[in-house]
Amino acid sequence: MTNSLYDLTQEIYVLFDDGVRRLLKQTGLTVPQFNALAHLDRNQGLSLSELSRLLLCKRGNVTGIVDRLEREGLAKRVRIDHDRRYIHVVLTEKGESVRKAATSAHRAFTAQRLQVLAEADLQKAERLLEKLRDGLREHLAALPDGSETRGMLERP
Repeated sequence: MTNSLYDLTQEIYVLFDDGVRRLLKQTGLTVPQFNALAHLDRNQGLSLSELSRLLLCKRGNVTGIVDRLEREGLAKRVRIDHDRRYIHVVLTEKGESVRKAATSAHRAFTAQRLQVLAEADLQKAERLLEKLRDGLREHLAALPDGSETRGMLERP
């Protein structure tokens, strides 16, 4: 049961991700660029380190994402007056406009794809997934530094 649930959630993630990737291709955005625009909007701009943490990727990858967003005129780097070393990335007006359009398309696309379930089933699934997410967060927070999982990764 445990492995099949894991495999099922992984497969669902891949199906969602592939659909979103195809949708965003029509807007000229990649999934990481779309996620970066969303985080920049939600936080009224971020440092590269903060954006890296939120996107769950290395800072070097975020630099490339931000470079492409800047080339397209969707974001810009701003130096903070009190600390010239600190670079803040913010959305441009064009970036905000593209983010809004892509977010609207994403929401409509997701709603359309979820129509395979009745509203009551969607609500039940959401409650169960929230419960699972919360339990996984608690379990992860209780782990010291991953040492408890090291033995699980060793091959027999």
